[in-house]
Amino acid sequence: MGLRESTPRLRLRRTTVAGVLAMSILGLAAMGAKAGSTATPAQRAASAGTAAATKLGKATVPSGITVGLNQIVGAFPQAQRIQNEFTTAAKAIGWKVVVCDAQGDPTKMANCETSLLNQGVKAVFSIGEESSLIAAGLQQAKAKGIPTFNIGGQVSPSPLFTGNYGPNESKAGAVLGAYVVKTIGPAGGKVLLSDYPALYGKLRTGGLKNAIKGTNFKIAATTQPDFANVVVSTRQQVTSMVQQNPDAKVYWLSVEAAIQPAAQAMSAATGGKHYPDAPLVVTFHADLSTLDLIRQGLVDAVSENQYPASAWVAVDSAAEYFARKQATPSPGYQVGGFPIYSYPIITKQNLPPAGKYVPLTNDYFVFFKTKWKKEFGIK
Repeated sequence: MGLRESTPRLRLRRTTVAGVLAMSILGLAAMGAKAGSTATPAQRAASAGTAAATKLGKATVPSGITVGLNQIVGAFPQAQRIQNEFTTAAKAIGWKVVVCDAQGDPTKMANCETSLLNQGVKAVFSIGEESSLIAAGLQQAKAKGIPTFNIGGQVSPSPLFTGNYGPNESKAGAVLGAYVVKTIGPAGGKVLLSDYPALYGKLRTGGLKNAIKGTNFKIAATTQPDFANVVVSTRQQVTSMVQQNPDAKVYWLSVEAAIQPAAQAMSAATGGKHYPDAPLVVTFHADLSTLDLIRQGLVDAVSENQYPASAWVAVDSAAEYFARKQATPSPGYQVGGFPIYSYPIITKQNLPPAGKYVPLTNDYFVFFKTKWKKEFGIK
């Protein structure tokens, strides 16, 4: 692109030319940043964070308060990842965190919810626990005016939750379902399903069911992992399904927390064979331990969606609740117009380096930190 003279004679002084060039360069840079063609994910996130904060205006958020986390199963790498992200987000905004580990036991989930409230926390966050399991604590919190939030994966809607946040599980399931159908091909075959009754599990599996509707695929067996005894129960279930369906083409696990024992059991049951000589093994979330299973050939593909970002969405929502008495609407796929999640399929062909997570398409770390700095004055 060249500069055109605005007069027929070239009488612009050197300083004027320099000024025109400077303005042109700045204008082109602004156009590029606005279009998003050259900006990095972090730059786009920072710009979006600033815009979101500007639209809301400045506010004050309480500092030094204590919030509680009802951890569904602290032993699971996936739950640990959510806890780590939640703690990081809470500390970034100036809050302290106390954790109660329910260890996958529904009775302990209920007890943790009330225990955290009895410790005087100002907000309670739970990881993927249906409201029916922690109803007494949720009702107690509501009576006291204490906000409550679900994170990690959406559960069934309930008026007892102030916010219910997680990625679009239907989309994550649809993407993985399409991958399965494309990979196996029109011949189809039997699908072995390890499902989970929480809403996020149902929505993910709904993606599979929609993808195979009207095809030659059929669900031949369905089980449900027992979180209170996940290793033993999952191994037994997977082994039994393979023995009864030795010609199965796909193993679908809707709740990724059971992938370690599931993948090991599948390998043992098939004599160490891998796809295409054994079922295609697919699940959700590109956690480090699951990425290692892909490297080992024990898992073929995962649908990733940056689910720990829901912890940041919930902390931001709690801050807005404290500052303005208005939480972020559920399910929080976007905040201030910024898309929080993306939905890539990860296989051996696009693995990140060992020990590294899949790079963020939407840098929610930068987005929220920028937003909080401008909106709440948090450095």
